[in-house]
Amino acid sequence: MFVTAGMLSAERPSADDDFWYQPVGAVSASGARVGPDSAMRLSVVLACVRILSEAVAKVPFGLMRGVAQQARGHPLDRVLRRRPNDWQSPFELREMLQAHLCLRSNAYAQIVYGQAGEILALVPLHPDRIKIEQVSDFDVRYLVTDWRGQERALASSEVFHLRALSMDGFSGLSVVDAMRDPIGNALVAQDYAGRFLRNGARHAGMWVEVPGQFKDASAHAEFQQRFRSGLSGGSAYSTPVLDRGMKLHELGMTNEDAQFLESRKYSDADLCRMFLVPPHLVGILDRATFANIEQQSHDFYNSVVMALFRRWEEAVETQLLLDVEAEDLRAEFDVRQLLRGDSQARSNYYHAAIADGWMTRNEVRLAESMEPLDGLDEPLAPLNMGRTQPSGKPEPQPPGQNPAPRRAAAMMLAAADRAVTRECNGVERAMAKSSSAERIVEFYEAHAPWLAKVLSVDQSTADRVCAARFDELHASEGTRWQHWPTGGRSAAQKF
Repeated sequence: MFVTAGMLSAERPSADDDFWYQPVGAVSASGARVGPDSAMRLSVVLACVRILSEAVAKVPFGLMRGVAQQARGHPLDRVLRRRPNDWQSPFELREMLQAHLCLRSNAYAQIVYGQAGEILALVPLHPDRIKIEQVSDFDVRYLVTDWRGQERALASSEVFHLRALSMDGFSGLSVVDAMRDPIGNALVAQDYAGRFLRNGARHAGMWVEVPGQFKDASAHAEFQQRFRSGLSGGSAYSTPVLDRGMKLHELGMTNEDAQFLESRKYSDADLCRMFLVPPHLVGILDRATFANIEQQSHDFYNSVVMALFRRWEEAVETQLLLDVEAEDLRAEFDVRQLLRGDSQARSNYYHAAIADGWMTRNEVRLAESMEPLDGLDEPLAPLNMGRTQPSGKPEPQPPGQNPAPRRAAAMMLAAADRAVTRECNGVERAMAKSSSAERIVEFYEAHAPWLAKVLSVDQSTADRVCAARFDELHASEGTRWQHWPTGGRSAAQKF
């Protein structure tokens, strides 16, 4: 705690004031001191922090290369997957850093390098012991107070820093400070509930009617002390016995006093809203139905949890990977593990993957920690009526049940018959009008575009065919055309 000028002024609290023994933290409008540690006294805050931290910690996290290959030989992958430091597991490290991120909006870990510049470990640092100092327009350094109370400076390349929503780009905006008043109200209500129940759920207001008056102030204080001790401890529910004509009057409790615990439900829902956690995950089931619980859980993982995953992935890629490494490697959470607890969803997922052909049956077996089997390495392709078969190996069709090739051949043969018939008729008419070759040249010049369109070939191919036919006709000195058939299958096959 830092001593401020206000504490040293004439209006400072006295040495025996409770101010000096209260928890450190900012004072809320309700009078409660609110800080990250005091907020954890609320069961809803503790539950929300655990849910978010365990959601990040329980999913495998490491480096990937290519499409789906783990970068097992990379030193950073070993740190992320197996051993981040000498005393923590990857689950514990991610859980701790995510809890720091939830309560303090910043999480830090010191990067320990080897002699070759490889990352050997990530050592967590408590956010309360770190101050960020800007050293240039593009860089900061971290002032860390260690366990001995000594301060040391770490460069930005030596600290892995996760930050939540930031307003300055260097540190995250504290959620607890932003929501100080709702948390303070909940703390005050919780303390009041404890005192209320400690008194046997009875209102503290009662008074004793005494005939006359006490002899002096000491007699009054002695009676008050004896009366209170008779109704506390093991005698809390005993019946007080009064003498000298004294009468006991107990103040009635209003409906608002009896139902003040109901007002805490709104406070719990407000705190869930602060952490973006659905109320049913922390046990608030007042308005829960099967339909809205399922939808809220789906939205929670698709929006909140996936955003946390992306925050971690990009922080690792930008802070722990070199630029040349980031071109080939990426940090990734294995989100498929979220289906491990839902056997029906996992079964539907694998069935669709196999039936659609984008996963093999052996890949599914490996994902389920089962050994692969022979003959299950080829993907399946969907067929009619929901049947599947290995892709690339079409199922043989019985004779007469696959007419597509014969239909295509018949169409091509018909087009060829039309082309030969048109050519024969055109040459015959041209030779009848003139014995020179000019008419035949004109015919073939007009025949080539038509031939390209009918036979679905390019224009150059049609030009070469027509030129070859003209050369053949010219070599026969104009007499071979008399022996050409006027159409039919034989002419088409010859052409």
